[in-house]
Amino acid sequence: MTTRSRPAIVVAATPTSNGDLHVGHMSGPYLGGDVYARYLRATGRQVLYTTCTDDSQSYVVSTAHRRGLAPDELVRTSMAKIERSLEAMGTLMPGLPPIDDRYRTTVLDFLKELHAAGRFQLRKVQLPYARNAGAFLYDGLVTGTCPSCLAASCGGACENCGHPNNFDELLDPKYTIDPSDTVVFRECEILVLAMEDYRERLTSYYAARTPRWRPHARQLISELLSKPLPDIPVTIPGTWGIAAPFPETPGQIVYPWVEAMPASMYATWWTATQLGRPTTEVDELWRADHDAELVYFHGFDNVYHWGLVDLVMLLAHGDKYTTPESNVCNEFYDLDGEKFSTSRNHLIWSASSPPAATT
Repeated sequence: MTTRSRPAIVVAATPTSNGDLHVGHMSGPYLGGDVYARYLRATGRQVLYTTCTDDSQSYVVSTAHRRGLAPDELVRTSMAKIERSLEAMGTLMPGLPPIDDRYRTTVLDFLKELHAAGRFQLRKVQLPYARNAGAFLYDGLVTGTCPSCLAASCGGACENCGHPNNFDELLDPKYTIDPSDTVVFRECEILVLAMEDYRERLTSYYAARTPRWRPHARQLISELLSKPLPDIPVTIPGTWGIAAPFPETPGQIVYPWVEAMPASMYATWWTATQLGRPTTEVDELWRADHDAELVYFHGFDNVYHWGLVDLVMLLAHGDKYTTPESNVCNEFYDLDGEKFSTSRNHLIWSASSPPAATT
């Protein structure tokens, strides 16, 4: 972080709208981000502290199924609860921005620019597939064993060791919604962003920035850079999320994790507007010529995504956008030996009234 008199953008990792915030959320990134934002403001800095709900995550689908709700109903009620909890906590955030057409346009414009510049590549990959349901599985729709640490893990990345397990890498995959369904692997063509193409810039960035990171997160980045970097899925065959507009992948959706950077730009723009500082372009405050100090607050399970994937999403735009000065990463709180998890219903809610028990 810097002591120069620069505008600052502080982002708490976008919460998945599959329940209220729990104690791990509140005492970790949301409290940490709020304290830092207050410190900056007290020293006379102009600061925007922001986040927005992550509605496209497949964990919304799996949690909605477990609770007997429609996904859009779960999103609506969860967003209201999250906003109420942030307000009760007294954070500097003016609220949560609506996930509306302006949000979706921001996400798609960010990705379309990369597509037009030839940054994405069409790849044939093997994806887990639930035979009876007739559905490709990813992230919260699939569970199994992490190939890196052999702990139980969902798809995408392991919460225990932080390593990714894209595509067919998860061992012994099971369909989250119906574990009795037979899971096989099927070939599918998707668009990806090749992280390996950015190794030189990544190496330079981390050499300059990670000395300020906490040791566990810094170690994970070192481990990831010690081997070939995985491709980032940009599209995925699914039904919940933003429809992908690219002709190469008809019927697919935008992979939820690549929404984070344009989502954060949108949230920054909305927050500025609420505070009487409107900007013409949604991404204006993130542009390099604005020279904002950008700081992320998130948990260890998001080091791969917020610390690496999202950085590559910015670097893919060349020198257009600023890059984070620091990633402030907190460790997990455990409950009976398991991390707090909304999707697994294993947590202590921050609200006074927990959700009704479900079977």
